[in-house]
Amino acid sequence: MTLAGLFRRRGLRELLGIAGVLIFTALAFAPQILAGHDGTLPGTGIASALAGALRLLPPLLAADAVASPGGAEAAFRLAGLAGWTALALGASRMAFHRLQDPGAGGRHPGAAPHTPDSHDPRDSTAHRLDGILGRLPAPLRAMAGKELRYLLRSATGRFTLVAVPLFTVFVARAFGGPLELPLFGTRSQEMMFVGMALYIALLTSNLFNNSFGWDGDGIAFYVLSPVQAETILAGKNVALWLFGSLLLMLMLVTLALSVGPPAPTTLLISLLVHAVASLILAAVGNVASILFPIARDPSSLRSSASFAATICGLLAVLLASLIAGLGTLPALLGYPLWSLPALGAALGGALVGWRGGLAFSATLLARRSERLAASL
Repeated sequence: MTLAGLFRRRGLRELLGIAGVLIFTALAFAPQILAGHDGTLPGTGIASALAGALRLLPPLLAADAVASPGGAEAAFRLAGLAGWTALALGASRMAFHRLQDPGAGGRHPGAAPHTPDSHDPRDSTAHRLDGILGRLPAPLRAMAGKELRYLLRSATGRFTLVAVPLFTVFVARAFGGPLELPLFGTRSQEMMFVGMALYIALLTSNLFNNSFGWDGDGIAFYVLSPVQAETILAGKNVALWLFGSLLLMLMLVTLALSVGPPAPTTLLISLLVHAVASLILAAVGNVASILFPIARDPSSLRSSASFAATICGLLAVLLASLIAGLGTLPALLGYPLWSLPALGAALGGALVGWRGGLAFSATLLARRSERLAASL
Protein backbone atom coordinates (compact mmCIF):
# COMPACT_ATOMS: atom_id res chain seq x y z
CA MET A 1 0.00 0.00 0.00
CA THR A 2 2.88 2.34 0.77
CA LEU A 3 4.44 1.71 -2.63
CA ALA A 4 1.10 2.24 -4.36
CA GLY A 5 0.70 5.57 -2.58
CA LEU A 6 4.23 6.59 -3.52
CA PHE A 7 3.73 5.94 -7.22
CA ARG A 8 0.45 7.87 -7.24
CA ARG A 9 2.38 11.09 -6.56
CA ARG A 10 4.19 12.67 -9.47
CA GLY A 11 6.74 14.47 -7.32
CA LEU A 12 7.75 11.28 -5.54
CA ARG A 13 7.92 9.42 -8.86
CA GLU A 14 10.31 12.10 -10.14
CA LEU A 15 12.48 11.85 -7.04
CA LEU A 16 12.62 8.06 -7.27
CA GLY A 17 13.52 8.23 -10.96
CA ILE A 18 16.27 10.78 -10.31
CA ALA A 19 17.57 8.71 -7.40
CA GLY A 20 17.72 5.64 -9.63
CA VAL A 21 19.69 7.47 -12.31
CA LEU A 22 22.08 8.90 -9.71
CA ILE A 23 22.65 5.52 -8.08
CA PHE A 24 23.44 3.98 -11.47
CA THR A 25 25.81 6.86 -12.28
CA ALA A 26 27.48 6.64 -8.87
CA LEU A 27 28.08 2.91 -9.31
CA ALA A 28 29.54 3.52 -12.77
CA PHE A 29 31.89 6.22 -11.45
CA ALA A 30 32.67 4.51 -8.14
CA PRO A 31 36.14 3.18 -9.14
CA GLN A 32 37.28 6.62 -10.30
CA ILE A 33 35.77 8.39 -7.27
CA LEU A 34 37.13 5.99 -4.66
CA ALA A 35 40.52 5.34 -6.22
CA GLY A 36 43.42 7.69 -5.73
CA HIS A 37 45.65 8.97 -8.51
CA ASP A 38 47.98 6.00 -8.05
CA GLY A 39 45.10 3.52 -8.34
CA THR A 40 44.87 2.81 -4.60
CA LEU A 41 42.32 3.91 -2.05
CA PRO A 42 43.53 7.15 -0.44
CA GLY A 43 43.97 7.33 3.31
CA THR A 44 42.59 10.86 3.69
CA GLY A 45 40.03 13.11 2.07
CA ILE A 46 36.48 12.74 0.91
CA ALA A 47 37.06 9.42 -0.88
CA SER A 48 38.23 7.65 2.28
CA ALA A 49 35.36 9.16 4.25
CA LEU A 50 32.93 7.91 1.62
CA ALA A 51 34.52 4.46 1.67
CA GLY A 52 34.22 4.34 5.46
CA ALA A 53 30.59 5.41 5.31
CA LEU A 54 29.81 2.63 2.85
CA ARG A 55 30.91 0.10 5.47
CA LEU A 56 27.95 1.20 7.61
CA LEU A 57 25.32 0.28 5.01
CA PRO A 58 23.20 -2.82 5.80
CA PRO A 59 24.67 -5.18 3.13
CA LEU A 60 28.26 -4.53 4.22
CA LEU A 61 27.32 -4.63 7.89
CA ALA A 62 25.75 -8.05 7.37
CA ALA A 63 28.80 -9.30 5.46
CA ASP A 64 31.18 -8.03 8.17
CA ALA A 65 29.04 -9.61 10.88
CA VAL A 66 29.24 -13.00 9.16
CA ALA A 67 32.97 -12.70 8.46
CA SER A 68 33.97 -11.39 11.91
CA PRO A 69 35.39 -13.95 14.37
CA GLY A 70 32.91 -12.87 17.04
CA GLY A 71 33.01 -10.82 20.18
CA ALA A 72 32.67 -7.06 20.29
CA GLU A 73 33.06 -6.54 16.55
CA ALA A 74 30.25 -8.92 15.66
CA ALA A 75 28.04 -7.36 18.36
CA PHE A 76 28.70 -3.90 16.91
CA ARG A 77 27.71 -5.06 13.41
CA LEU A 78 24.56 -6.72 14.70
CA ALA A 79 23.64 -3.59 16.65
CA GLY A 80 24.05 -1.58 13.46
CA LEU A 81 21.73 -3.93 11.61
CA ALA A 82 19.18 -3.64 14.42
CA GLY A 83 19.39 0.15 14.19
CA TRP A 84 18.79 0.06 10.43
CA THR A 85 15.80 -2.24 10.99
CA ALA A 86 14.28 0.13 13.55
CA LEU A 87 14.87 3.09 11.25
CA ALA A 88 13.19 1.30 8.34
CA LEU A 89 10.18 0.38 10.46
CA GLY A 90 9.81 3.94 11.71
CA ALA A 91 10.10 5.41 8.23
CA SER A 92 7.60 2.89 6.84
CA ARG A 93 5.09 3.70 9.58
CA MET A 94 5.46 7.44 9.02
CA ALA A 95 5.10 7.05 5.26
CA PHE A 96 2.03 4.85 5.69
CA HIS A 97 0.21 7.38 7.90
CA ARG A 98 1.28 10.31 5.71
CA LEU A 99 -0.03 8.64 2.55
CA GLN A 100 -3.27 7.70 4.24
CA ASP A 101 -3.74 11.29 5.46
CA PRO A 102 -1.71 13.71 3.29
CA GLY A 103 -2.81 16.65 5.44
CA ALA A 104 -1.29 15.13 8.55
CA GLY A 105 2.22 16.17 7.47
CA GLY A 106 3.85 13.25 9.25
CA ARG A 107 2.02 13.89 12.56
CA HIS A 108 0.26 11.27 14.65
CA PRO A 109 -3.01 10.11 13.05
CA GLY A 110 -5.00 11.36 16.04
CA ALA A 111 -3.66 14.90 15.77
CA ALA A 112 -5.82 17.74 14.50
CA PRO A 113 -5.91 18.00 10.71
CA HIS A 114 -3.91 20.72 9.01
CA THR A 115 -5.96 23.68 7.83
CA PRO A 116 -5.01 26.33 5.31
CA ASP A 117 -5.40 29.04 7.96
CA SER A 118 -2.58 27.56 10.01
CA HIS A 119 -0.12 27.88 7.12
CA ASP A 120 2.50 30.54 7.64
CA PRO A 121 3.09 32.36 4.34
CA ARG A 122 6.55 33.36 5.50
CA ASP A 123 7.61 29.73 5.15
CA SER A 124 6.47 29.43 1.53
CA THR A 125 8.76 29.11 -1.45
CA ALA A 126 7.27 32.26 -2.93
CA HIS A 127 8.23 34.30 0.12
CA ARG A 128 11.80 32.98 0.09
CA LEU A 129 12.14 33.82 -3.61
CA ASP A 130 10.75 37.31 -2.99
CA GLY A 131 13.47 37.77 -0.40
CA ILE A 132 16.15 36.81 -2.93
CA LEU A 133 14.69 38.94 -5.74
CA GLY A 134 13.43 41.75 -3.52
CA ARG A 135 15.52 44.52 -5.12
CA LEU A 136 14.19 43.91 -8.63
CA PRO A 137 11.20 45.81 -10.09
CA ALA A 138 7.88 44.11 -9.34
CA PRO A 139 7.10 42.75 -12.86
CA LEU A 140 10.65 41.48 -13.32
CA ARG A 141 10.63 39.97 -9.82
CA ALA A 142 7.36 38.14 -10.47
CA MET A 143 8.59 36.79 -13.81
CA ALA A 144 11.95 35.65 -12.46
CA GLY A 145 10.34 34.09 -9.38
CA LYS A 146 7.90 32.11 -11.50
CA GLU A 147 10.66 30.81 -13.76
CA LEU A 148 12.90 29.93 -10.83
CA ARG A 149 10.10 27.94 -9.19
CA TYR A 150 9.63 26.04 -12.46
CA LEU A 151 13.33 25.24 -12.56
CA LEU A 152 13.57 24.06 -8.96
CA ARG A 153 10.43 21.92 -9.26
CA SER A 154 11.23 20.37 -12.64
CA ALA A 155 12.85 16.97 -13.00
CA THR A 156 15.68 18.52 -15.03
CA GLY A 157 16.44 21.10 -12.36
CA ARG A 158 16.40 18.60 -9.50
CA PHE A 159 18.54 16.12 -11.36
CA THR A 160 21.10 18.78 -12.29
CA LEU A 161 21.36 20.04 -8.71
CA VAL A 162 22.26 16.57 -7.49
CA ALA A 163 24.35 15.48 -10.48
CA VAL A 164 26.72 18.48 -10.49
CA PRO A 165 28.43 17.65 -7.15
CA LEU A 166 28.70 13.99 -8.13
CA PHE A 167 30.27 14.81 -11.49
CA THR A 168 32.58 17.34 -9.82
CA VAL A 169 33.93 14.68 -7.45
CA PHE A 170 34.55 12.38 -10.40
CA VAL A 171 36.46 15.10 -12.27
CA ALA A 172 38.47 15.97 -9.16
CA ARG A 173 39.48 12.35 -8.55
CA ALA A 174 40.30 11.72 -12.21
CA PHE A 175 42.12 14.95 -13.12
CA GLY A 176 42.94 16.65 -9.84
CA GLY A 177 46.56 15.57 -9.51
CA PRO A 178 49.22 18.16 -8.63
CA LEU A 179 50.55 18.33 -12.21
CA GLU A 180 51.52 21.20 -14.46
CA LEU A 181 49.80 21.46 -17.83
CA PRO A 182 52.14 20.67 -20.76
CA LEU A 183 53.58 23.77 -22.46
CA PHE A 184 51.81 26.00 -19.93
CA GLY A 185 52.91 27.53 -16.66
CA THR A 186 49.96 26.79 -14.41
CA ARG A 187 48.80 23.90 -12.24
CA SER A 188 45.97 21.68 -13.40
CA GLN A 189 44.22 22.01 -10.03
CA GLU A 190 43.95 25.77 -10.44
CA MET A 191 42.65 25.68 -14.00
CA MET A 192 40.20 22.95 -13.07
CA PHE A 193 38.12 25.59 -11.26
CA VAL A 194 38.08 27.77 -14.38
CA GLY A 195 37.21 24.89 -16.70
CA MET A 196 34.41 23.63 -14.45
CA ALA A 197 32.99 27.16 -14.10
CA LEU A 198 32.75 27.37 -17.89
CA TYR A 199 31.25 23.88 -18.05
CA ILE A 200 28.56 24.78 -15.50
CA ALA A 201 27.55 27.78 -17.61
CA LEU A 202 27.40 25.69 -20.79
CA LEU A 203 25.35 23.08 -18.93
CA THR A 204 22.37 25.47 -18.95
CA SER A 205 22.56 26.22 -22.68
CA ASN A 206 19.62 23.93 -23.54
CA LEU A 207 17.46 25.82 -21.03
CA PHE A 208 18.40 29.20 -22.52
CA ASN A 209 17.65 27.96 -26.05
CA ASN A 210 14.10 26.82 -25.18
CA SER A 211 13.05 29.11 -22.36
CA PHE A 212 9.36 29.03 -23.37
CA GLY A 213 9.20 25.23 -23.54
CA TRP A 214 7.51 24.77 -20.16
CA ASP A 215 4.91 27.54 -20.57
CA GLY A 216 2.47 25.61 -22.78
CA ASP A 217 -0.93 27.30 -22.95
CA GLY A 218 0.31 29.87 -20.44
CA ILE A 219 2.08 31.62 -23.31
CA ALA A 220 -1.24 33.37 -23.99
CA PHE A 221 -0.76 35.26 -20.72
CA TYR A 222 2.32 36.96 -22.16
CA VAL A 223 0.30 38.11 -25.18
CA LEU A 224 -2.60 39.49 -23.13
CA SER A 225 -0.73 40.89 -20.13
CA PRO A 226 0.50 44.51 -20.06
CA VAL A 227 4.02 43.34 -19.17
CA GLN A 228 6.63 44.43 -21.70
CA ALA A 229 8.33 41.77 -23.80
CA GLU A 230 11.75 42.87 -22.54
CA THR A 231 10.63 42.21 -18.96
CA ILE A 232 9.44 38.71 -19.89
CA LEU A 233 12.74 37.79 -21.52
CA ALA A 234 14.84 39.46 -18.82
CA GLY A 235 12.91 37.62 -16.10
CA LYS A 236 13.61 34.29 -17.76
CA ASN A 237 17.30 35.18 -18.09
CA VAL A 238 17.57 36.28 -14.43
CA ALA A 239 16.02 33.01 -13.26
CA LEU A 240 18.46 30.95 -15.32
CA TRP A 241 21.38 33.06 -14.10
CA LEU A 242 20.36 32.45 -10.49
CA PHE A 243 19.99 28.73 -11.18
CA GLY A 244 23.41 28.68 -12.84
CA SER A 245 24.88 30.57 -9.87
CA LEU A 246 23.50 27.91 -7.54
CA LEU A 247 25.10 25.19 -9.67
CA LEU A 248 28.37 27.16 -9.69
CA MET A 249 28.34 27.44 -5.90
CA LEU A 250 27.76 23.69 -5.52
CA MET A 251 30.63 22.97 -7.91
CA LEU A 252 33.06 25.36 -6.19
CA VAL A 253 32.35 23.98 -2.73
CA THR A 254 32.61 20.36 -3.88
CA LEU A 255 35.81 20.97 -5.83
CA ALA A 256 37.39 22.94 -2.99
CA LEU A 257 36.68 20.08 -0.59
CA SER A 258 38.12 17.58 -3.08
CA VAL A 259 41.36 19.25 -4.23
CA GLY A 260 41.73 22.22 -1.90
CA PRO A 261 40.61 25.85 -2.08
CA PRO A 262 41.60 27.90 -5.13
CA ALA A 263 43.74 31.01 -5.10
CA PRO A 264 41.73 34.26 -4.90
CA THR A 265 42.78 35.18 -8.45
CA THR A 266 41.68 31.79 -9.76
CA LEU A 267 38.32 32.14 -8.02
CA LEU A 268 37.76 35.58 -9.52
CA ILE A 269 38.72 34.33 -12.99
CA SER A 270 36.26 31.44 -12.60
CA LEU A 271 33.42 33.81 -11.68
CA LEU A 272 34.20 36.10 -14.63
CA VAL A 273 34.35 33.18 -17.07
CA HIS A 274 30.97 31.91 -15.84
CA ALA A 275 29.39 35.38 -16.11
CA VAL A 276 30.70 36.00 -19.65
CA ALA A 277 29.48 32.63 -20.91
CA SER A 278 26.06 33.04 -19.24
CA LEU A 279 25.49 36.44 -20.87
CA ILE A 280 26.38 35.11 -24.32
CA LEU A 281 24.14 32.08 -23.91
CA ALA A 282 21.25 34.28 -22.78
CA ALA A 283 21.62 36.65 -25.74
CA VAL A 284 21.58 33.83 -28.31
CA GLY A 285 19.03 31.78 -26.36
CA ASN A 286 16.43 34.56 -26.38
CA VAL A 287 16.36 34.55 -30.19
CA ALA A 288 16.43 30.74 -30.44
CA SER A 289 13.59 30.40 -27.91
CA ILE A 290 11.33 32.62 -30.01
CA LEU A 291 12.22 31.22 -33.43
CA PHE A 292 12.42 27.51 -32.59
CA PRO A 293 10.21 26.71 -29.57
CA ILE A 294 9.58 23.11 -28.53
CA ALA A 295 7.04 22.12 -25.86
CA ARG A 296 8.58 20.31 -22.88
CA ASP A 297 7.22 18.38 -19.91
CA PRO A 298 8.57 19.68 -16.56
CA SER A 299 8.34 16.17 -15.10
CA SER A 300 10.51 14.64 -17.83
CA LEU A 301 14.28 14.59 -18.19
CA ARG A 302 14.03 14.57 -21.98
CA SER A 303 15.43 17.65 -23.70
CA SER A 304 13.72 18.12 -27.08
CA ALA A 305 15.01 20.64 -29.60
CA SER A 306 14.71 21.19 -33.33
CA PHE A 307 17.69 20.95 -35.63
CA ALA A 308 17.85 24.73 -36.04
CA ALA A 309 17.71 25.28 -32.26
CA THR A 310 20.50 22.74 -31.81
CA ILE A 311 22.67 24.59 -34.35
CA CYS A 312 22.01 27.89 -32.54
CA GLY A 313 22.93 26.27 -29.24
CA LEU A 314 26.17 24.91 -30.66
CA LEU A 315 27.09 28.31 -32.08
CA ALA A 316 26.39 29.95 -28.71
CA VAL A 317 28.51 27.34 -26.90
CA LEU A 318 31.32 27.81 -29.42
CA LEU A 319 31.22 31.61 -29.12
CA ALA A 320 31.11 31.53 -25.30
CA SER A 321 33.97 29.03 -25.14
CA LEU A 322 36.07 31.02 -27.61
CA ILE A 323 35.69 34.36 -25.81
CA ALA A 324 36.17 32.82 -22.36
CA GLY A 325 39.18 30.86 -23.62
CA LEU A 326 40.85 33.95 -25.07
CA GLY A 327 40.34 35.81 -21.80
CA THR A 328 41.78 32.90 -19.83
CA LEU A 329 44.83 32.44 -22.08
CA PRO A 330 47.14 34.68 -19.98
CA ALA A 331 46.31 32.64 -16.88
CA LEU A 332 47.16 29.44 -18.75
CA LEU A 333 50.54 30.94 -19.63
CA GLY A 334 51.25 31.67 -15.98
CA TYR A 335 50.07 35.29 -15.80
CA PRO A 336 46.67 35.10 -14.08
CA LEU A 337 46.52 38.81 -13.24
CA TRP A 338 46.53 39.65 -16.95
CA SER A 339 43.37 37.59 -17.41
CA LEU A 340 41.38 39.87 -15.10
CA PRO A 341 41.28 42.95 -17.40
CA ALA A 342 40.78 40.73 -20.45
CA LEU A 343 37.81 38.98 -18.89
CA GLY A 344 36.52 42.28 -17.51
CA ALA A 345 36.48 43.72 -21.03
CA ALA A 346 34.80 40.55 -22.31
CA LEU A 347 32.17 40.86 -19.57
CA GLY A 348 31.44 44.45 -20.53
CA GLY A 349 31.14 43.53 -24.20
CA ALA A 350 28.89 40.58 -23.41
CA LEU A 351 26.67 42.79 -21.24
CA VAL A 352 26.31 45.38 -24.02
CA GLY A 353 25.58 42.60 -26.52
CA TRP A 354 22.97 41.04 -24.25
CA ARG A 355 21.27 44.40 -23.66
CA GLY A 356 21.14 45.16 -27.38
CA GLY A 357 20.00 41.64 -28.16
CA LEU A 358 17.26 41.95 -25.55
CA ALA A 359 15.66 44.85 -27.41
CA PHE A 360 15.85 42.93 -30.70
CA SER A 361 14.41 39.78 -29.08
CA ALA A 362 11.57 41.77 -27.53
CA THR A 363 10.59 43.13 -30.94
CA LEU A 364 10.80 39.63 -32.37
CA LEU A 365 8.61 38.26 -29.55
CA ALA A 366 5.95 40.90 -30.20
CA ARG A 367 5.85 39.99 -33.89
CA ARG A 368 5.85 36.23 -33.48
CA SER A 369 3.77 35.85 -30.30
CA GLU A 370 0.91 34.11 -32.11
CA ARG A 371 3.24 31.63 -33.85
CA LEU A 372 4.95 30.99 -30.54
CA ALA A 373 1.62 30.26 -28.85
CA ALA A 374 0.61 27.91 -31.67
CA SER A 375 3.91 26.01 -31.43
CA LEU A 376 3.49 25.37 -27.71
